[in-house]
Amino acid sequence: MTSAFHLQLLLFTVLGPGGALGFVAASAFVVTAPKDAPWLFRLQRCLLLPIALCMLGLVIAATHLGTPRNALYVLLGVGRSPLSNEMVATISFLALSWLFWLMLATRRLPVPVTKAWVAAASVAALAMVRETALAYSINTVPAWSLPVVPWMFWMGALVLGCAVAFCTLRIARVQVPAWSLRVLLGVQTAALAAGVASMALFRGGLEGVSSALGDAMTLVPGYGLYVAAFLLMGAVSAACEARGLFRVGDKGSDGCRETGNDCTPPQVADCPSVPRAALSVLLAAGAVVAMRVPFYLTYMTVGL
Repeated sequence: MTSAFHLQLLLFTVLGPGGALGFVAASAFVVTAPKDAPWLFRLQRCLLLPIALCMLGLVIAATHLGTPRNALYVLLGVGRSPLSNEMVATISFLALSWLFWLMLATRRLPVPVTKAWVAAASVAALAMVRETALAYSINTVPAWSLPVVPWMFWMGALVLGCAVAFCTLRIARVQVPAWSLRVLLGVQTAALAAGVASMALFRGGLEGVSSALGDAMTLVPGYGLYVAAFLLMGAVSAACEARGLFRVGDKGSDGCRETGNDCTPPQVADCPSVPRAALSVLLAAGAVVAMRVPFYLTYMTVGL
């Protein structure tokens, strides 16, 4: 397995699950929105952001197959191959979500149809993240089959997914109750803390992994620096969102102008500005990369 192969898979496992959970989080606001919300159609269109992020990850991952023709062999292992299950789950989510967005490009769908469609796509997105988290449970690669590995994948996906959702909501100029955005920020913060804990547990598990070439820990010098980078970039990402989140909206906000209603300051909050939200996504992606790098560096088979 070459370093280039590692890089392609690393980028997929960062962008794919992060985009999928970003879609799930943003879609939750679509499903729970009032039928007459002025920003509902804008948010539906802006779901293109997490969809495109996930699609980019899939395209990058597909390059390691050599030729597109080899992708057919991946599909033959559905049910018995973790890689095949992962690819099928990813394609299923992208097919549902991309078709939904293409339909929106030509017409407005009825609200009940929209909510049912994004709910189904969200279920497919969760299945995709699950299969991605389990794809590395390979008995012949002891470091990758540690019990904490799926937990690491989920926590990294949540950190990036929440940042992607904040950016999507900001671009769509969504006006929602302040508590809902604070819950989203709370999920991201909790995932960051749990991610640090999972990285610590992963390091502890590596101490018992070795082969003829040496111990697994020798493959990851300065492991603590990766943990620090994950925590620092993840914390700054969350801070970018929190800075604007706790400044509640006023009557001059987009939502108030469009509805003509009085927005009570304690109830309505603004997402972070677009530049700050975009910076948050970049920082969150960098944090998840810092989490993934030591994981891929520990590749060693039991036969070596």
